[in-house]
This record gives sequence, C-alpha cells and structure tokens, in this order.
Amino acid sequence: PYMVVDGSKPISNANWTGLQAGLQRLDQVTAINGQTLVSPSPDYGAARSLFLTTLSNLKVGDTVEVKFERPDANKVQPSYCSTVQNGLSNCTLTYTLGSLPDSDFIAYFIIPFLGGLIIVLLGIVVAYLRPEQRAAQLTGLFSITLGIFMAGLFDINNTYAALLPWLIFTTLIGSSLGTLALIFPMPINAVYRYKWLKWLPLAIGIPLMLLGIVIFLNPPNANSFVDAWQPGLFFGVLMLIVLAVNLLQRRATAISAAIRDQTNSVLIGIALATVPLIIWIVDEVLRATLNTPIFNVNTSATMPFFIMPSIALAYAVLQYRRINTDQVISQGITYSIMLVALVVGYFLVVFGASLVANQALALQGNQFVIALTIFILAVFFLPIRNILQERINRIYFRKRTNFQERVENFATRLAQLETLDQLVEAYREELNRSLNPTSTFLFFPNRQLDEFTAYGKPKPETDVHFETTSPLLTLLEKNEQIYLEAGRAWQPELLVEKSRLGILKTVVITRLRGRKELIGFVGIGPSRAERGRYGFEELRFIQNLTGQLAVAVERAQVVESLERRVRELDVLSQVSQAVNFTIEFDDLLELIYAQTDRLISAPYFYIALRERGSNKLFFAFFLENDERYTDRENRRWLMGRDLFSEVVKTAKPLRVEDYAAEMNKRGSTIIYESLDLKGWMGVPLESGSSTLGVLAVGSTEPGKKYTDDQLRVFSDIGTLAATSLEKARLFAETDLRARQLSALNEISQKLSSELNVENLLELITQSAVNILNADAGSLLLTDENSDSLEFKVATGESGKALIGRSFPKNRGLAGEVATSGKTIIVNDAANDPRWGGEATGAFSTTAVLAVPLIAQNKVVGVLEVLNKKDGGIYLQEDADLLTTFAGQAAVAIENARLFQMTDLQLGQRVSELQALERIDVELNRSLDLQKVADITMRYAISNSTATAGVLGLVAGDDDPHLEIISILGYTPEDYPKGAEGRVWPIEGVVKRVMRTHQPDLVTDTKIDPNYTPSLRGSLSQLTIPMLAGGEINAILVLEKDKEPRLSLVDMAFAQRLAEHASIAITNAQINAELTRANESKSEFVSFVAHELKNPLTSMKGFADLLVSGMVGEVNENQKNFLNTIRSNVDRMNTLVSDLNDVTRLQTNNLKVELTSIDFRSVVSET
Repeated sequence: PYMVVDGSKPISNANWTGLQAGLQRLDQVTAINGQTLVSPSPDYGAARSLFLTTLSNLKVGDTVEVKFERPDANKVQPSYCSTVQNGLSNCTLTYTLGSLPDSDFIAYFIIPFLGGLIIVLLGIVVAYLRPEQRAAQLTGLFSITLGIFMAGLFDINNTYAALLPWLIFTTLIGSSLGTLALIFPMPINAVYRYKWLKWLPLAIGIPLMLLGIVIFLNPPNANSFVDAWQPGLFFGVLMLIVLAVNLLQRRATAISAAIRDQTNSVLIGIALATVPLIIWIVDEVLRATLNTPIFNVNTSATMPFFIMPSIALAYAVLQYRRINTDQVISQGITYSIMLVALVVGYFLVVFGASLVANQALALQGNQFVIALTIFILAVFFLPIRNILQERINRIYFRKRTNFQERVENFATRLAQLETLDQLVEAYREELNRSLNPTSTFLFFPNRQLDEFTAYGKPKPETDVHFETTSPLLTLLEKNEQIYLEAGRAWQPELLVEKSRLGILKTVVITRLRGRKELIGFVGIGPSRAERGRYGFEELRFIQNLTGQLAVAVERAQVVESLERRVRELDVLSQVSQAVNFTIEFDDLLELIYAQTDRLISAPYFYIALRERGSNKLFFAFFLENDERYTDRENRRWLMGRDLFSEVVKTAKPLRVEDYAAEMNKRGSTIIYESLDLKGWMGVPLESGSSTLGVLAVGSTEPGKKYTDDQLRVFSDIGTLAATSLEKARLFAETDLRARQLSALNEISQKLSSELNVENLLELITQSAVNILNADAGSLLLTDENSDSLEFKVATGESGKALIGRSFPKNRGLAGEVATSGKTIIVNDAANDPRWGGEATGAFSTTAVLAVPLIAQNKVVGVLEVLNKKDGGIYLQEDADLLTTFAGQAAVAIENARLFQMTDLQLGQRVSELQALERIDVELNRSLDLQKVADITMRYAISNSTATAGVLGLVAGDDDPHLEIISILGYTPEDYPKGAEGRVWPIEGVVKRVMRTHQPDLVTDTKIDPNYTPSLRGSLSQLTIPMLAGGEINAILVLEKDKEPRLSLVDMAFAQRLAEHASIAITNAQINAELTRANESKSEFVSFVAHELKNPLTSMKGFADLLVSGMVGEVNENQKNFLNTIRSNVDRMNTLVSDLNDVTRLQTNNLKVELTSIDFRSVVSET
C-alpha cells in the first residue's frame, strides 16, 4: 500500500518482467515514466490512486521507466542505482510491461478469493441456522473474518480497493477464535465463575485493531503496513493455539460422545490447516540437505487448507450427522505414518542409488526406481496398513477395548441371574472392580408411594427419595447420562435436587430405561482413583454397563409380575366366570361381594354407583358387619369432598388408614357409613372412558392396613365388576327400551286412528307418562293469536288445576322449549331459574323432561313429563325416546287438527254454498236493480258480521263517482266527505280498488294512509269490486266498528257473493235499460201515429169534399185521382192503426174485436 515491492514470486516457469529487470523486495517505487508517486512528505492514499491511474493508461508491451529507493546501503549497488544517501539508494530501471501468467493469477487471486467467499457463505449459513447459539454466532464471525482475510490478500498488494476493512476483519480473527476457545464445546470452569472472562479476547482484539488503523493511516515509514496487520494476525495464531490446547484438554475429559466428536472434528480441521506449515518445514529441511528446493510453497496457493477449520467448526456446531471421529483420527494416524514411511523410503532408495551411481539428480526421474517403488506399494500396502491399523487401534482404543470386554462378560453373567438382588449385586461388583466408586445407589419406582426409592434389603439404603414429578427424572427422560463435573455449573433442572444429590455425593447419574418408561436410575459417587474424575471412556463404560443392567432388571420384573399374575388370574377367572352367568342386577351385586370376600376379607363392603347424567352417588349395595342394609341403598347425595366422590372424580384407587379421620380432615360428614371405620380402600368402577362408581371395602380393626397387592387385586376385581355391572345395566336398558319401543309402536297405531283432538291430546300425555314411568305430565299447545302457551292436558296430583291456564310463550321452561325448538332436561328443577313452578298444589317437581311438538318445521306445542317414579333422573336416552314419540304425536295432532279443520271448513263451505244457492235463487227471481242490491247487502252484512255496508254503481266517465243503490248501517253523519246524498266520491281505499281491480281488506283503519273516514269508530274495512266484462261496474264496501275485525274469511265470502251479485246486478241493469227502451219506443210510435192521423184526416176530408162536388164539378180523370188519394189515405190509416195495435200488444193493452172482413181485400192488399 505504500508503493513497496512485496516478496511475491511467480510459481510458474514464466518470469515477471519487473523482477527480472532488477526490482527486489522492499524497494519503494517513487516515480513511473517521470510521474512522481512518493514525495518527501508522502501522501500514500494519493500515491496509490496516482499509481492505479498511471497503470490504467499503459498496456502490455509498453516500456516504462521506474524510479525507486532501495534500503541496501550496506550491499553492493548495481549499475542502475546511485550512491547511498541516508541509507537509501536511488535507482532507475527501464523494462517492458508484461501480463500476469494465468497460473499465477489463479494462485494469487482466484484460489484465495473463492476460498474466502466459500468461508464467508459458510459462516452466514451457520449463523442463520443457529441464530440463538453463541458458538454458532462466533463460528460465523470467525468464518467471515477469515474469509475476508483470504479474499483480500490480492487486493492489499495490487488494487487497494478495501484496505481498511481488510485490516479490521484481520485483527478480529483472534477475538473470535479466543472467545470460541473459552466457550466451545462447553464453557471452561473459569467462565462460570467470572462471566466477564468471555469478553477478554474481544478486549484485546479491539485495541490491536485500533493500533493497526492508526499505523495504517499514519505510517512511520514505507514498511509499516506489516506492523499494522501482523500483530492482529499473530494474535489470531496464538488464539488458534489456545483453542487447540483447550480442545485437547476437553477431548481428554469429554463426558459425552457429542462433545468428543465436536473436539475431534475441530482438531482435525486445525491439523489440516497446518499442512502447509509442515510442507514448508519439510521443504526447508530438504533444501538444506539436498541444496535444491523440492516444493515451491506459495502462501496464496495454500489457502484451501485454511478452509478446513471453518468447515470443521460448522460441522461441530450444527451436528446434523455424527461421524466416528475417533476412527477418523485412528485411520489418519495410520495413513500419515505410511505417507512418511513412503516419502522416507523413496528418498532412501533414491539417495542409496545415487551413492552407487553417483548420479543423485538423474536418478530422481529414473523409470526403474519409480516402477520398483510402485511394485513394493502394490504388494505390501494392504498388509502393512491392516497390521499398522490394528496396532494403532489397540493403543488408541486401549481403555475402550478393555471396558468393552468387561461389558460383554457382564452381559453374559446377567443372562444366568434371575432375581433383582442378584442383578444389583453383580452390577455393583463390576463397578467396584472397574472404577472403584465411593458409592453406588440404585433407585427403583415405588408404585405405592408414587416415588423412586433406593434399593436395599430389608429397607432402603438411604432415606433420600425422588418423586415421580422430580425435575431430575424429567431430565433423565431426555438424557441417558448426567455428569456433575466439579467446578461446572449445574443444569437449571438439577438445582432443585442439589441438596439430595449432595447427601448422596453423586457425580454420575445414569438411567435404567425400559422399553416404554423409566424403570430406575443409578447414582454413582466419585472414583477413588484418578483424582475422583471420570473420563469419556469411563462414562461410556458406565452407560453401557447400566444399559445391560436395565435389560436384565426389566426382564426380572416381567418374570416376577407374570408369576404373580398367574396366581391372581387363577382366582379372578373364577370370579369372571361366575359373573358371566348372572344377569339380574341385585344377584350380580351379591355375587361380586361373595367373590371379593374370598380374596379380601370384606366385613364392610360398599358398591356406590354414580347416577347417569348427574353429579349424584347412591349405594347400590351397602353391607356393614356382614349384614346388608337395604334401607340405606338408593339414597342419593351430591358428589363432594368425601372419599367415594374423590375416587369417582379422579378415577384412581384410594387407600386410607383411618376413614373417619380422613373424612373429618376433608370437612365431609359421614352420613350412612359406620363411624368406627379405620382402614378403607376404594377402587373406581371404570367401563370404557366413564366411571360407573366405586367398589370399596373397610375394616374397623385398629392398625389394619391394606397392602399394595390387596389394592391391585381389588382393582382387578373392580375392573371385572365394572364390566359386569355395565353389561347388566346395558341388558336392563336394552330390555326397557325394547318394552318402551313396543309400547311406542302400539301407541302410534292408536294415535293414527284417533281423530278427536281432545281425546288425542289426553292419549298422548298419558302415553308419555307411562312410557317414561313418570309421576305426572302435561301437554301445552301454542296460540298463534296471543303468542302464548295453553295447558290442554295435565296429569298428576294438581293437573286439573292447570288445564286451560295460559302463560307467555317466552317465559318458563316450556316457553324456552317452544321458542328454541330444542329438548331440555332439568334434573334439579328447584334450583333452575327457568322452572317457574307451573305445577300448583302440593306436587313437588324435581326432574323435568320437556320436548317440543314439531310439525311442518313449526313448534305446535310442548310435551312435559315430571319426576321419575323410581326417583331417578332423565337421561339423553329418555329425551331421544320422548322426542321420537313427540314427533309422531305432533304429526297426529296436526293430522287431527287438519281433519277437524277440514271438516269444519267443509261444513262452512257447504253452508256457504247453500247460502249462495239461496242468494242465487233470490237474485234470479227479480230483475229489479234495487231489490237485487238490497238482497246482496243483506247477505253481505249477515254472513260477515259487518256493522255497516254500502253498494254503489260506478258512474261518470269524466268524473267517476258512486251512485249508492243500497246502504245499511250508515247515518248521514257517517257519509264520507264530498258525498251528496246518494252520490259518493271515489276516494281512499275505494280509489285504490278501482286502480288495482282487486279486493282490499284493511284490518286496521288507523294505520292505512288511504282510508277515508266514513263509519264512525270503524276498526276494519272490506272493499270488494264487482266486475262485468273486465270492468268495475259496482263497489261493495263493508265496515265494522267492533272486535273481532273483518278477516280474510269474510273477504273470501264477500268476494264470492260479489261474483254472484255482479251478474244479477248486470242483468237488472240490462233489464232496466230494455224496459226504458221499450217505453221510449212505444211513446215514439204513439207520437208518430198521432201526428200522422191529423194530416190524413184532413186529406181524406178535403178529398171527400172535392169528390162530392161541393167546390165544383170534377171530371172523370180528376175523380179517379181523388179516389186514388182517398184509397191511399185509407191505407195509411190502416198502417197507423196497426202501429197502435203493435204498441198495445207490447204493453199488453191490445183488445181484439171480431168482425167480418173481405178476404179478397186482404189478399189484394197483401
């Protein structure tokens, strides 16, 4: 960095032009082609920038003049150097620039850079995979610093791009290695005592880094850059040595295979990193002896070896896969010895032949010597390797081999032993002979006390014991062995047990692991030899020896357990066989007692069962002093703190020495049992995942205790008894369900045939009570109009008082069932806030089962049954049965309702049709519009219970209005606004009907915005249009001013009435119009006849006067003409008379007078 030539040399046969021209190590370049780089007061940063700029303007083949200073004052100066001034020679060289050979570029840049990049990536990966592990963090830091050091070697002498970062990371190599040496693979003892010690390497590295930065920025001379980075690098080498020494010590005292594998792998990596140093030493030795170099060692080219420590540390920290590193070391020693032997042998062969032939250098490449060497290798390599490997293994694994032989002999001996005492004695004997510990304690589980107690005969060797919940046992489940090394901090789980372990003076704890669980553990004191410490091989020996003991102990326990179980099963099989022949529940209880008394003396024997679906217990079998008390059976009590309840709640056996004292301690009162009970033992009656109750025995003998064996045997009896009781219960329930289903089938047939609703409701309620064996029952139906529930049927003591009572649908237990549509079971009605005490009188309700009656997805009622006659509670099975029955009952009720409704509607329809028939008859009898309107109004009022009504014809095209033709119940004060007599305006609802052509029912006139006030106090209004030819020709309006209001039923009848009346009204209107037309025609004909007769009379009179000659003579022609006039006048008179006759005929006024006529005239006229 300070323009000084370093000591790098080419590793290939090519020459570097500068070195070939005369440049040497430590020459400081001051100028290139006259461009000054270094002045008397040098600025090396500017010099480096100017140097790189100058070189960028040159190319290969250019000739350059280089001026430099050489600190060789005491050496002979070459011709291109001037005299020495101040210890420096000023020199000038001119040479041609050349390119860096590819092999040298690879050696100086590619290999270090790629190696450094690999190490940096490896460090990042390790830190990422183990972000919380301190060793992983330090491994990542070391890999990153070492990688940057390797990657920047080319830069510090050539490109100068990152000098300061390279210097910082180089000085941090020692800090990361030093901290690793203190905590890896485990922190040294001093770190536990002095927490600050782990920061010491960093405290040393940071000053060295700052010193290097100061020297780099303010160099005392041109050769000071080495002083900036070498202290940090030497510190790193020192820390690497410290790490290696610590790992060697840790390897010797390793307590687990994992730690030994970690130390071995890192040591292997460090050893491989020192290979270049060994090669360099060998090269120097050979150079000195043969006076010629054998290896051309280049620092940059050996960088791949520096990758090995990082790889080894990464493997040791991550440990994804474990390798037998001891075997690797053993084989490595073998191959190293063979390599040295080969090199030395080859050297001796060459050297000996050279002495004979006096041609040392020539023989180095002699084909015969090479072929001879290969032949010897092919023949002797494998035998020599095998023999050498075997010898090294014997030396390297000497202690392990000895221990392994002892473990094998111990395993052979255990196969011949049977009892636990013999196994423990053999184990202790082998430990004492091999390790000679100060103490050995074996702990086995005590099922009675639920703890691990020390082995001993006749009593435990120590009072120290460990509960099954002890953190020590939890730790042993995870670790096969625990080594309490002196001076090392204990694991947090062991701090709780420190006092007990201190009493035992235990340093090694090894577990006895069975196939499924921990069957014990061994506590071993310090060894009387080797300063009380155990090495890796000793701990491995203890672990293997204890593993063999665990197998033998488990086998002995299994054999002993099997023998004991065979004896017990011989007795229990008789119990199980006898139980299988008994079905009756009470007989079964007697049998369980009798068989239990054969195995365990049971003068006080109890079978307490749990009531299904509740937290209550009752004695199904109560025997004291060998006498059964049936009056104390089937009496229920709530589960509490008593011992029977405790066994049911925990589902675990319970044994006490003084029953009365224990009950008093729990604050529970003895109600039924004897106050003199002392020893007591109870086991749960478990069937599947449920606890049926408790099987208990007791004794009044003072000091009598029930043993573990008795408790175990009693538990087995309880298991068999529970199975039998469950079987008997299921049989009884199956039989009961069969009878209930049979009864349900019979009742269903009755329900389907009963069509009277009242009788049907009574049948449903009584059947539900009988099916579920209840004391009382009730059936409530919903009232949609009032949104309430009404008692229709109620049985029991106070049932009659409830019939007909109603209460809101959203209140009470029945209300909740009706609202939610879900079944509800209440077995403690007195304490249930939903139970409103619907029953009255002296009847007391304890248990209620209420189910909804659902038909067509709608709740139509609620069916309740109250109190079981046997005092039991209602279960889900009862609810399912009653729900099934209720479903059929609801359908039956709905069918009966529909039948009655259909019958009623049919009757109403028949009556309605009869009424319509009568109406049609009356309407058809008359064509008088007023009479038709009055008939329509009368029937509309009478059949709809309306208070008032009006029937009006729609008149007026430009100004439509109603012409009232019939009105009933209205006073003039009731007429709507705008009415003029019998002409009413079309407003309000009437207008809406005129627009929609549809009937309109206003059930509440107060809320209809279109209602026009008419009848005072009107509550509802019905408006019916009467259609003729698709047009409304009349409107029928009915109103009512009292409850009940007009309904859809009224509208339906009124609509049908309107259809019939509309035809009659149309006919009456047509008849009236015809009558008016006939009268108009008659008047017209009479008028015409009258008007025609007057001129005809005048014409005939004047014609007669002319013919008579009163006004003078007329000739014959004139006379003929006058006769013709007279004849035509007569004919016209006849026609007028005929018209009058037609009018009289149509008006029924024609009178016939018989006279003779001239038939000839009739014919001629015709």
